[in-house]
Amino acid sequence: MPLVSVLMPTFEHASFIRRAIDSLRAQTLTDWELIIIDDASPDETGVIIQPYLAELPAAVLAYSGVRHHYNQAALGQIEEYPLQLVQVMHRRTADYWLERVELVTDDLEWMFWSKLRPQGDFVGTGQVSCEWVDHPDQRHKLLREPVGGINPYRARFNLKQPLRFHTSVGNYIDEVEHYRRFCERPDTRPDPEGLKILLVGELAYNAERVLALEERGHRLYGLWLPDPYWYNTVGPLPFGHPEMRDWFETVVPGLSDPNRSLVLDGDLPKRDWFCGERSPRLSQSNEGCHTVVPGRPIGLHPHTVAELAEQDIHLHFYGDFTHGQWLTWIEKAKKLAPHHLHLHHQVDQENWLKEFSQYDAGWLHFFQSENEGELHRANWDDLNYPARLATLAVAGLPVLQRDNRDAIVATQTLARQLDLGLFFTTMAELREQLADEIRMAQVRENVWRQRELFTFDYHADRLINFFRHIANLRRKPIRKKVTQVQTRRLTAAPLIKNIGNLP
Repeated sequence: MPLVSVLMPTFEHASFIRRAIDSLRAQTLTDWELIIIDDASPDETGVIIQPYLAELPAAVLAYSGVRHHYNQAALGQIEEYPLQLVQVMHRRTADYWLERVELVTDDLEWMFWSKLRPQGDFVGTGQVSCEWVDHPDQRHKLLREPVGGINPYRARFNLKQPLRFHTSVGNYIDEVEHYRRFCERPDTRPDPEGLKILLVGELAYNAERVLALEERGHRLYGLWLPDPYWYNTVGPLPFGHPEMRDWFETVVPGLSDPNRSLVLDGDLPKRDWFCGERSPRLSQSNEGCHTVVPGRPIGLHPHTVAELAEQDIHLHFYGDFTHGQWLTWIEKAKKLAPHHLHLHHQVDQENWLKEFSQYDAGWLHFFQSENEGELHRANWDDLNYPARLATLAVAGLPVLQRDNRDAIVATQTLARQLDLGLFFTTMAELREQLADEIRMAQVRENVWRQRELFTFDYHADRLINFFRHIANLRRKPIRKKVTQVQTRRLTAAPLIKNIGNLP
Protein backbone atom coordinates (compact mmCIF):
# COMPACT_ATOMS: atom_id res chain seq x y z
CA MET A 1 0.00 0.00 0.00
CA PRO A 2 1.39 3.47 -0.91
CA LEU A 3 2.55 5.73 1.89
CA VAL A 4 0.20 8.54 0.81
CA SER A 5 -3.29 8.33 -0.73
CA VAL A 6 -4.62 11.49 -2.38
CA LEU A 7 -8.35 11.91 -3.04
CA MET A 8 -9.31 14.32 -5.83
CA PRO A 9 -13.09 14.91 -6.11
CA THR A 10 -13.98 16.77 -9.30
CA PHE A 11 -16.94 18.10 -11.26
CA GLU A 12 -16.64 20.11 -14.49
CA HIS A 13 -12.96 20.90 -13.85
CA ALA A 14 -11.64 19.82 -17.24
CA SER A 15 -9.75 23.10 -17.59
CA PHE A 16 -7.87 22.67 -14.34
CA ILE A 17 -7.55 18.97 -13.53
CA ARG A 18 -4.44 18.40 -15.66
CA ARG A 19 -2.54 21.09 -13.70
CA ALA A 20 -3.67 19.53 -10.41
CA ILE A 21 -2.41 16.11 -11.46
CA ASP A 22 0.88 17.50 -12.75
CA SER A 23 1.48 19.32 -9.48
CA LEU A 24 1.16 16.03 -7.64
CA ARG A 25 3.50 14.27 -10.03
CA ALA A 26 6.08 17.02 -9.45
CA GLN A 27 6.47 16.15 -5.78
CA THR A 28 9.73 14.60 -4.66
CA LEU A 29 7.88 11.85 -2.77
CA THR A 30 6.96 9.13 -5.24
CA ASP A 31 5.29 6.64 -2.90
CA TRP A 32 1.73 7.85 -3.43
CA GLU A 33 -1.53 6.99 -5.18
CA LEU A 34 -4.12 9.32 -6.66
CA ILE A 35 -7.81 8.45 -6.52
CA ILE A 36 -9.92 10.68 -8.77
CA ILE A 37 -13.62 10.82 -7.94
CA ASP A 38 -15.46 12.24 -10.95
CA ASP A 39 -19.03 13.22 -10.08
CA ALA A 40 -20.38 12.50 -13.59
CA SER A 41 -18.79 15.58 -15.15
CA PRO A 42 -20.44 16.44 -18.50
CA ASP A 43 -17.26 18.14 -19.79
CA GLU A 44 -13.99 16.63 -21.09
CA THR A 45 -12.71 15.50 -17.69
CA GLY A 46 -12.78 11.82 -18.63
CA VAL A 47 -10.82 12.39 -21.84
CA ILE A 48 -8.16 14.51 -20.12
CA ILE A 49 -7.43 12.07 -17.30
CA GLN A 50 -7.45 9.00 -19.56
CA PRO A 51 -3.70 9.11 -20.37
CA TYR A 52 -2.91 9.03 -16.67
CA LEU A 53 -4.94 5.85 -16.27
CA ALA A 54 -3.40 4.00 -19.18
CA GLU A 55 -1.27 1.61 -17.15
CA LEU A 56 -4.10 -1.02 -17.32
CA PRO A 57 -5.90 -0.20 -20.58
CA ALA A 58 -7.26 -3.76 -20.93
CA ALA A 59 -9.03 -3.68 -17.57
CA VAL A 60 -12.81 -3.32 -17.62
CA LEU A 61 -13.35 -4.00 -13.92
CA ALA A 62 -11.24 -3.58 -10.79
CA TYR A 63 -11.97 -5.27 -7.49
CA SER A 64 -10.44 -4.89 -4.06
CA GLY A 65 -10.07 -7.30 -1.22
CA VAL A 66 -12.98 -7.31 1.19
CA ARG A 67 -13.59 -7.92 4.86
CA HIS A 68 -16.73 -9.98 5.46
CA HIS A 69 -18.72 -11.97 8.03
CA TYR A 70 -17.28 -10.06 10.98
CA ASN A 71 -13.66 -11.19 11.04
CA GLN A 72 -12.94 -12.88 7.70
CA ALA A 73 -11.26 -11.42 4.63
CA ALA A 74 -10.75 -12.27 0.97
CA LEU A 75 -8.42 -10.65 -1.55
CA GLY A 76 -11.00 -11.17 -4.27
CA GLN A 77 -14.19 -13.16 -4.62
CA ILE A 78 -15.64 -14.45 -1.36
CA GLU A 79 -16.06 -18.22 -1.38
CA GLU A 80 -19.57 -19.25 -2.54
CA TYR A 81 -20.43 -15.64 -3.46
CA PRO A 82 -19.92 -13.50 -6.57
CA LEU A 83 -17.91 -10.27 -6.48
CA GLN A 84 -19.86 -7.82 -4.34
CA LEU A 85 -20.82 -4.27 -5.31
CA VAL A 86 -18.86 -2.77 -2.43
CA GLN A 87 -15.56 -4.13 -3.77
CA VAL A 88 -16.02 -3.33 -7.46
CA MET A 89 -15.48 -0.44 -9.88
CA HIS A 90 -16.01 -0.92 -13.61
CA ARG A 91 -15.91 1.07 -16.81
CA ARG A 92 -19.14 2.41 -18.18
CA THR A 93 -20.40 0.27 -21.05
CA ALA A 94 -23.60 -0.01 -23.04
CA ASP A 95 -24.68 -3.03 -20.97
CA TYR A 96 -27.59 -3.06 -18.54
CA TRP A 97 -28.21 -5.04 -15.39
CA LEU A 98 -30.55 -8.01 -15.69
CA GLU A 99 -34.08 -6.86 -14.88
CA ARG A 100 -36.80 -8.56 -12.87
CA VAL A 101 -38.89 -9.36 -15.94
CA GLU A 102 -35.97 -11.42 -17.29
CA LEU A 103 -34.80 -13.22 -14.13
CA VAL A 104 -34.73 -12.73 -10.37
CA THR A 105 -31.44 -13.94 -8.89
CA ASP A 106 -28.94 -13.20 -6.13
CA ASP A 107 -26.01 -13.97 -8.44
CA LEU A 108 -24.35 -10.71 -9.55
CA GLU A 109 -22.31 -12.71 -12.05
CA TRP A 110 -25.50 -13.62 -13.91
CA MET A 111 -26.93 -10.15 -13.45
CA PHE A 112 -24.02 -8.11 -14.86
CA TRP A 113 -20.42 -9.24 -14.36
CA SER A 114 -20.74 -11.90 -17.09
CA LYS A 115 -21.61 -9.14 -19.58
CA LEU A 116 -18.35 -7.31 -18.80
CA ARG A 117 -15.96 -10.27 -18.94
CA PRO A 118 -15.77 -10.47 -22.78
CA GLN A 119 -14.88 -6.76 -22.89
CA GLY A 120 -11.73 -6.74 -20.79
CA ASP A 121 -9.80 -7.98 -17.77
CA PHE A 122 -10.98 -8.17 -14.17
CA VAL A 123 -8.06 -6.80 -12.13
CA GLY A 124 -7.60 -7.13 -8.37
CA THR A 125 -5.85 -4.57 -6.18
CA GLY A 126 -4.53 -7.19 -3.79
CA GLN A 127 -5.57 -5.02 -0.84
CA VAL A 128 -8.46 -5.28 1.60
CA SER A 129 -10.00 -1.83 1.46
CA CYS A 130 -13.74 -2.34 2.07
CA GLU A 131 -16.20 -4.35 4.16
CA TRP A 132 -19.25 -6.33 3.09
CA VAL A 133 -21.52 -6.01 6.10
CA ASP A 134 -23.84 -8.74 7.34
CA HIS A 135 -27.44 -7.89 8.24
CA PRO A 136 -30.75 -9.82 8.07
CA ASP A 137 -32.38 -7.72 5.33
CA GLN A 138 -29.72 -8.21 2.67
CA ARG A 139 -31.14 -8.96 -0.75
CA HIS A 140 -29.33 -12.27 -1.20
CA LYS A 141 -30.77 -13.50 2.12
CA LEU A 142 -34.27 -12.59 0.99
CA LEU A 143 -33.72 -14.62 -2.20
CA ARG A 144 -31.72 -17.63 -1.04
CA GLU A 145 -33.46 -20.77 0.14
CA PRO A 146 -34.24 -22.08 2.69
CA VAL A 147 -34.76 -18.89 4.78
CA GLY A 148 -35.52 -16.77 1.72
CA GLY A 149 -37.00 -17.79 -1.62
CA ILE A 150 -39.52 -16.89 -4.27
CA ASN A 151 -42.44 -16.42 -1.88
CA PRO A 152 -40.67 -14.19 0.68
CA TYR A 153 -39.42 -12.14 -2.29
CA ARG A 154 -42.92 -11.91 -3.76
CA ALA A 155 -44.39 -10.84 -0.43
CA ARG A 156 -41.68 -8.25 0.27
CA PHE A 157 -42.26 -6.39 -3.01
CA ASN A 158 -46.00 -7.17 -3.34
CA LEU A 159 -45.54 -8.67 -6.80
CA LYS A 160 -48.55 -9.92 -8.72
CA GLN A 161 -46.92 -11.11 -11.94
CA PRO A 162 -45.38 -14.59 -12.43
CA LEU A 163 -41.60 -14.69 -12.02
CA ARG A 164 -38.56 -16.38 -13.46
CA PHE A 165 -36.48 -17.11 -10.37
CA HIS A 166 -33.13 -18.82 -9.88
CA THR A 167 -30.80 -18.35 -6.93
CA SER A 168 -27.23 -19.53 -6.73
CA VAL A 169 -28.27 -22.32 -4.32
CA GLY A 170 -31.71 -23.32 -5.64
CA ASN A 171 -33.58 -24.65 -8.65
CA TYR A 172 -34.75 -22.65 -11.63
CA ILE A 173 -38.43 -21.67 -11.31
CA ASP A 174 -40.23 -20.44 -14.42
CA GLU A 175 -43.68 -19.33 -13.31
CA VAL A 176 -44.20 -17.49 -16.59
CA GLU A 177 -44.24 -20.76 -18.54
CA HIS A 178 -45.61 -22.88 -15.71
CA TYR A 179 -48.72 -20.71 -15.28
CA ARG A 180 -49.09 -19.67 -18.93
CA ARG A 181 -52.07 -21.96 -19.57
CA PHE A 182 -53.87 -20.46 -16.59
CA CYS A 183 -53.01 -16.83 -17.34
CA GLU A 184 -53.96 -16.96 -21.03
CA ARG A 185 -57.23 -18.85 -20.68
CA PRO A 186 -60.52 -16.94 -21.16
CA ASP A 187 -61.96 -15.21 -18.12
CA THR A 188 -64.57 -17.12 -16.17
CA ARG A 189 -67.90 -15.35 -15.93
CA PRO A 190 -68.87 -14.96 -12.26
CA ASP A 191 -71.81 -17.07 -11.16
CA PRO A 192 -74.56 -14.76 -9.83
CA GLU A 193 -75.01 -17.29 -7.03
CA GLY A 194 -71.26 -17.75 -6.59
CA LEU A 195 -69.45 -17.54 -3.28
CA LYS A 196 -66.80 -15.13 -2.06
CA ILE A 197 -64.05 -17.40 -0.76
CA LEU A 198 -61.27 -16.04 1.46
CA LEU A 199 -57.97 -17.94 1.32
CA VAL A 200 -56.17 -17.30 4.60
CA GLY A 201 -52.47 -17.79 5.30
CA GLU A 202 -50.83 -19.56 2.37
CA LEU A 203 -51.40 -22.25 -0.25
CA ALA A 204 -48.48 -24.62 0.40
CA TYR A 205 -48.02 -27.00 -2.55
CA ASN A 206 -49.84 -26.94 -5.92
CA ALA A 207 -51.18 -23.41 -5.45
CA GLU A 208 -52.89 -23.36 -8.86
CA ARG A 209 -55.44 -25.87 -7.55
CA VAL A 210 -57.64 -23.02 -6.26
CA LEU A 211 -58.43 -22.10 -9.87
CA ALA A 212 -60.78 -25.08 -9.82
CA LEU A 213 -62.98 -22.92 -7.57
CA GLU A 214 -62.67 -19.83 -9.77
CA GLU A 215 -63.51 -21.90 -12.85
CA ARG A 216 -66.84 -22.67 -11.20
CA GLY A 217 -67.73 -18.98 -11.02
CA HIS A 218 -66.67 -18.22 -7.45
CA ARG A 219 -64.62 -15.19 -6.38
CA LEU A 220 -61.35 -15.75 -4.56
CA TYR A 221 -59.60 -13.42 -2.13
CA GLY A 222 -56.27 -13.81 -0.38
CA LEU A 223 -55.23 -12.77 3.13
CA TRP A 224 -51.59 -13.84 3.16
CA LEU A 225 -48.93 -14.44 5.76
CA PRO A 226 -46.64 -11.38 5.95
CA ASP A 227 -43.47 -13.48 6.26
CA PRO A 228 -43.93 -16.78 4.40
CA TYR A 229 -41.31 -19.49 4.27
CA TRP A 230 -39.71 -20.27 0.90
CA TYR A 231 -42.33 -22.93 0.13
CA ASN A 232 -44.94 -21.23 2.36
CA THR A 233 -45.23 -23.94 5.02
CA VAL A 234 -43.10 -26.53 6.72
CA GLY A 235 -44.77 -29.47 5.00
CA PRO A 236 -45.85 -32.02 4.04
CA LEU A 237 -48.81 -31.15 6.25
CA PRO A 238 -50.44 -33.76 8.48
CA PHE A 239 -54.07 -33.14 7.54
CA GLY A 240 -56.83 -33.99 5.08
CA HIS A 241 -57.89 -37.52 6.07
CA PRO A 242 -60.14 -39.32 8.56
CA GLU A 243 -57.33 -40.29 10.96
CA MET A 244 -56.39 -36.65 11.50
CA ARG A 245 -60.05 -35.69 11.96
CA ASP A 246 -60.45 -38.42 14.59
CA TRP A 247 -57.22 -37.36 16.32
CA PHE A 248 -58.48 -33.77 16.62
CA GLU A 249 -61.69 -35.15 18.09
CA THR A 250 -59.66 -36.55 21.01
CA VAL A 251 -58.28 -33.06 21.68
CA VAL A 252 -61.34 -30.91 20.90
CA PRO A 253 -64.50 -33.02 21.30
CA GLY A 254 -67.23 -32.04 18.85
CA LEU A 255 -64.82 -30.62 16.27
CA SER A 256 -65.53 -33.45 13.83
CA ASP A 257 -69.29 -32.85 13.79
CA PRO A 258 -70.22 -34.21 10.32
CA ASN A 259 -72.65 -31.32 9.94
CA ARG A 260 -69.81 -28.80 10.23
CA SER A 261 -66.65 -30.59 9.06
CA LEU A 262 -65.26 -31.81 5.76
CA VAL A 263 -62.21 -34.02 5.28
CA LEU A 264 -60.09 -32.96 2.30
CA ASP A 265 -56.37 -32.95 1.51
CA GLY A 266 -55.85 -29.26 0.78
CA ASP A 267 -52.62 -29.70 -1.22
CA LEU A 268 -53.91 -31.86 -4.07
CA PRO A 269 -52.66 -30.82 -7.53
CA LYS A 270 -54.87 -29.49 -10.30
CA ARG A 271 -56.27 -31.88 -12.90
CA ASP A 272 -54.36 -30.15 -15.73
CA TRP A 273 -51.12 -31.94 -14.79
CA PHE A 274 -52.67 -35.42 -15.20
CA CYS A 275 -52.85 -35.32 -19.00
CA GLY A 276 -50.57 -37.47 -21.16
CA GLU A 277 -49.42 -41.04 -21.67
CA ARG A 278 -47.27 -43.29 -19.49
CA SER A 279 -43.64 -43.93 -20.40
CA PRO A 280 -42.22 -47.45 -20.88
CA ARG A 281 -40.91 -48.85 -17.60
CA LEU A 282 -37.15 -49.17 -17.13
CA SER A 283 -37.55 -52.71 -15.83
CA GLN A 284 -38.97 -53.75 -19.20
CA SER A 285 -35.60 -53.15 -20.87
CA ASN A 286 -33.15 -53.27 -17.94
CA GLU A 287 -32.33 -55.79 -15.28
CA GLY A 288 -33.64 -55.32 -11.77
CA CYS A 289 -36.57 -53.36 -10.37
CA HIS A 290 -36.62 -49.57 -10.33
CA THR A 291 -38.28 -47.55 -7.56
CA VAL A 292 -38.44 -43.78 -7.09
CA VAL A 293 -38.42 -41.40 -4.14
CA PRO A 294 -39.43 -37.86 -5.26
CA GLY A 295 -38.30 -36.02 -2.14
CA ARG A 296 -36.77 -36.88 1.21
CA PRO A 297 -35.95 -40.61 1.55
CA ILE A 298 -37.44 -40.78 5.03
CA GLY A 299 -36.87 -44.19 6.62
CA LEU A 300 -34.57 -45.36 3.84
CA HIS A 301 -31.28 -45.41 5.71
CA PRO A 302 -28.00 -46.09 3.87
CA HIS A 303 -28.06 -49.69 5.08
CA THR A 304 -31.62 -49.96 3.73
CA VAL A 305 -30.38 -48.87 0.31
CA ALA A 306 -27.75 -51.59 0.57
CA GLU A 307 -30.49 -54.12 1.35
CA LEU A 308 -32.36 -52.93 -1.75
CA ALA A 309 -29.22 -53.41 -3.83
CA GLU A 310 -28.87 -56.98 -2.55
CA GLN A 311 -32.32 -57.63 -4.03
CA ASP A 312 -31.37 -55.83 -7.28
CA ILE A 313 -33.83 -53.02 -6.53
CA HIS A 314 -32.71 -49.60 -7.73
CA LEU A 315 -33.55 -46.37 -5.91
CA HIS A 316 -33.95 -43.19 -7.99
CA PHE A 317 -33.70 -40.09 -5.75
CA TYR A 318 -35.09 -36.79 -7.13
CA GLY A 319 -34.64 -33.18 -5.99
CA ASP A 320 -31.58 -30.93 -6.25
CA PHE A 321 -32.34 -28.98 -3.08
CA THR A 322 -33.10 -32.16 -1.16
CA HIS A 323 -29.81 -33.65 -2.39
CA GLY A 324 -28.03 -30.72 -0.76
CA GLN A 325 -29.72 -31.47 2.56
CA TRP A 326 -28.88 -35.18 2.37
CA LEU A 327 -25.23 -35.02 1.26
CA THR A 328 -23.94 -37.21 4.09
CA TRP A 329 -26.70 -39.76 3.47
CA ILE A 330 -25.88 -39.82 -0.26
CA GLU A 331 -22.18 -40.33 0.41
CA LYS A 332 -22.81 -43.27 2.75
CA ALA A 333 -25.47 -44.86 0.53
CA LYS A 334 -23.25 -44.54 -2.56
CA LYS A 335 -20.47 -46.45 -0.82
CA LEU A 336 -22.85 -49.25 0.16
CA ALA A 337 -24.79 -49.39 -3.13
CA PRO A 338 -22.72 -47.69 -5.84
CA HIS A 339 -24.70 -49.15 -8.74
CA HIS A 340 -28.22 -48.96 -7.32
CA LEU A 341 -28.58 -45.36 -6.08
CA HIS A 342 -29.30 -42.83 -8.85
CA LEU A 343 -29.62 -39.05 -8.40
CA HIS A 344 -31.91 -36.96 -10.60
CA HIS A 345 -32.78 -33.28 -10.94
CA GLN A 346 -36.06 -31.81 -9.76
CA VAL A 347 -39.11 -32.47 -11.93
CA ASP A 348 -42.00 -29.98 -12.17
CA GLN A 349 -45.68 -30.89 -12.44
CA GLU A 350 -45.88 -30.85 -16.23
CA ASN A 351 -43.34 -33.72 -16.38
CA TRP A 352 -44.50 -35.84 -13.42
CA LEU A 353 -46.36 -38.32 -15.61
CA LYS A 354 -43.66 -38.73 -18.26
CA GLU A 355 -40.78 -38.99 -15.77
CA PHE A 356 -42.15 -41.04 -12.90
CA SER A 357 -44.25 -43.54 -14.86
CA GLN A 358 -41.02 -45.23 -16.00
CA TYR A 359 -40.58 -46.74 -12.52
CA ASP A 360 -42.17 -49.82 -10.98
CA ALA A 361 -43.28 -48.18 -7.73
CA GLY A 362 -42.74 -45.09 -5.57
CA TRP A 363 -41.76 -44.70 -1.93
CA LEU A 364 -43.86 -43.03 0.75
CA HIS A 365 -42.28 -42.56 4.18
CA PHE A 366 -40.91 -45.90 5.40
CA PHE A 367 -41.33 -46.18 9.17
CA GLN A 368 -42.48 -48.58 11.85
CA SER A 369 -45.51 -47.30 13.75
CA GLU A 370 -45.52 -47.60 17.53
CA ASN A 371 -49.12 -46.60 18.29
CA GLU A 372 -50.35 -50.24 18.46
CA GLY A 373 -53.75 -49.21 17.12
CA GLU A 374 -54.36 -46.53 19.77
CA LEU A 375 -55.16 -43.13 18.26
CA HIS A 376 -53.95 -41.19 21.32
CA ARG A 377 -50.44 -42.56 20.70
CA ALA A 378 -50.35 -41.63 17.01
CA ASN A 379 -47.63 -39.23 15.90
CA TRP A 380 -46.90 -37.16 12.79
CA ASP A 381 -45.65 -40.15 10.78
CA ASP A 382 -48.84 -42.06 11.52
CA LEU A 383 -51.21 -39.24 10.54
CA ASN A 384 -49.36 -37.61 7.66
CA TYR A 385 -50.27 -37.79 3.98
CA PRO A 386 -46.93 -36.98 2.26
CA ALA A 387 -47.33 -34.51 -0.59
CA ARG A 388 -45.68 -37.04 -2.92
CA LEU A 389 -48.75 -39.27 -2.64
CA ALA A 390 -50.51 -37.25 -5.36
CA THR A 391 -47.27 -37.01 -7.36
CA LEU A 392 -47.03 -40.79 -7.54
CA ALA A 393 -50.73 -41.07 -8.34
CA VAL A 394 -50.29 -38.78 -11.36
CA ALA A 395 -47.86 -41.33 -12.80
CA GLY A 396 -50.01 -44.32 -11.87
CA LEU A 397 -47.35 -45.75 -9.54
CA PRO A 398 -48.05 -48.26 -6.76
CA VAL A 399 -46.91 -46.82 -3.43
CA LEU A 400 -44.42 -48.54 -1.12
CA GLN A 401 -44.66 -48.49 2.67
CA ARG A 402 -43.91 -50.67 5.67
CA ASP A 403 -46.57 -53.14 6.73
CA ASN A 404 -48.06 -51.61 9.91
CA ARG A 405 -51.21 -53.72 9.93
CA ASP A 406 -51.62 -53.60 13.72
CA ALA A 407 -51.34 -49.80 13.88
CA ILE A 408 -53.31 -46.74 12.81
CA VAL A 409 -51.46 -45.27 9.80
CA ALA A 410 -53.28 -42.89 7.45
CA THR A 411 -51.46 -43.82 4.24
CA GLN A 412 -51.85 -47.51 5.01
CA THR A 413 -55.61 -47.14 5.46
CA LEU A 414 -55.96 -45.26 2.19
CA ALA A 415 -53.73 -47.62 0.20
CA ARG A 416 -55.51 -50.73 1.51
CA GLN A 417 -58.99 -49.31 0.88
CA LEU A 418 -58.17 -48.36 -2.72
CA ASP A 419 -55.63 -51.16 -3.32
CA LEU A 420 -52.89 -48.73 -4.35
CA GLY A 421 -49.69 -50.24 -3.03
CA LEU A 422 -47.41 -52.84 -1.52
CA PHE A 423 -46.83 -53.56 2.18
CA PHE A 424 -43.74 -55.34 3.53
CA THR A 425 -41.25 -55.40 6.38
CA THR A 426 -38.09 -56.56 4.59
CA MET A 427 -36.56 -55.78 1.23
CA ALA A 428 -36.70 -59.46 0.36
CA GLU A 429 -40.48 -59.34 0.78
CA LEU A 430 -40.59 -56.28 -1.43
CA ARG A 431 -38.57 -58.02 -4.16
CA GLU A 432 -40.93 -60.98 -4.08
CA GLN A 433 -43.97 -58.73 -4.55
CA LEU A 434 -42.33 -56.66 -7.31
CA ALA A 435 -41.58 -59.90 -9.17
CA ASP A 436 -45.28 -60.85 -9.21
CA GLU A 437 -46.10 -59.41 -12.64
CA ILE A 438 -49.81 -60.22 -12.53
CA ARG A 439 -50.32 -58.58 -9.14
CA MET A 440 -48.18 -55.55 -10.05
CA ALA A 441 -50.15 -54.98 -13.25
CA GLN A 442 -53.35 -55.10 -11.22
CA VAL A 443 -52.13 -52.53 -8.69
CA ARG A 444 -50.79 -50.23 -11.41
CA GLU A 445 -54.16 -50.23 -13.14
CA ASN A 446 -55.91 -49.60 -9.82
CA VAL A 447 -53.82 -46.48 -9.29
CA TRP A 448 -54.26 -45.32 -12.88
CA ARG A 449 -58.02 -45.82 -12.78
CA GLN A 450 -58.43 -43.95 -9.49
CA ARG A 451 -55.84 -41.21 -9.87
CA GLU A 452 -58.59 -38.64 -10.51
CA LEU A 453 -59.29 -38.91 -6.77
CA PHE A 454 -55.95 -37.17 -6.18
CA THR A 455 -56.89 -33.98 -8.04
CA PHE A 456 -58.30 -30.94 -6.29
CA ASP A 457 -60.81 -30.53 -9.14
CA TYR A 458 -62.44 -33.85 -8.25
CA HIS A 459 -63.36 -32.54 -4.79
CA ALA A 460 -64.09 -28.90 -5.72
CA ASP A 461 -67.88 -29.29 -6.07
CA ARG A 462 -68.08 -31.16 -2.78
CA LEU A 463 -66.09 -28.38 -1.14
CA ILE A 464 -68.34 -25.67 -2.60
CA ASN A 465 -71.45 -27.51 -1.42
CA PHE A 466 -69.92 -27.68 2.05
CA PHE A 467 -69.25 -23.91 1.98
CA ARG A 468 -72.87 -23.27 0.99
CA HIS A 469 -74.09 -25.57 3.75
CA ILE A 470 -72.02 -23.74 6.37
CA ALA A 471 -73.15 -20.35 5.03
CA ASN A 472 -76.78 -21.44 5.37
CA LEU A 473 -76.16 -22.53 8.95
CA ARG A 474 -74.71 -19.10 9.68
CA ARG A 475 -77.83 -17.40 8.33
CA LYS A 476 -80.07 -19.10 10.88
CA PRO A 477 -81.04 -16.77 13.77
CA ILE A 478 -78.85 -16.95 16.82
CA ARG A 479 -80.91 -16.98 20.00
CA LYS A 480 -78.06 -16.33 22.41
CA LYS A 481 -78.11 -12.93 24.05
CA VAL A 482 -75.24 -10.71 22.90
CA THR A 483 -74.26 -7.96 25.32
CA GLN A 484 -71.44 -6.38 23.32
CA VAL A 485 -70.15 -6.91 19.81
CA GLN A 486 -66.87 -5.55 18.48
CA THR A 487 -66.50 -5.45 14.71
CA ARG A 488 -63.57 -4.76 12.44
CA ARG A 489 -63.57 -4.34 8.69
CA LEU A 490 -61.29 -6.82 6.90
CA THR A 491 -59.94 -5.98 3.45
CA ALA A 492 -58.34 -8.81 1.51
CA ALA A 493 -55.94 -8.59 -1.40
CA PRO A 494 -57.61 -10.02 -4.52
CA LEU A 495 -56.02 -13.25 -5.70
CA ILE A 496 -57.05 -13.68 -9.33
CA LYS A 497 -59.92 -12.90 -11.71
CA ASN A 498 -63.40 -11.97 -10.41
CA ILE A 499 -61.84 -9.78 -7.77
CA GLY A 500 -62.94 -7.08 -5.37
CA ASN A 501 -62.99 -6.20 -1.70
CA LEU A 502 -64.92 -8.07 0.92
CA PRO A 503 -68.00 -6.18 2.07
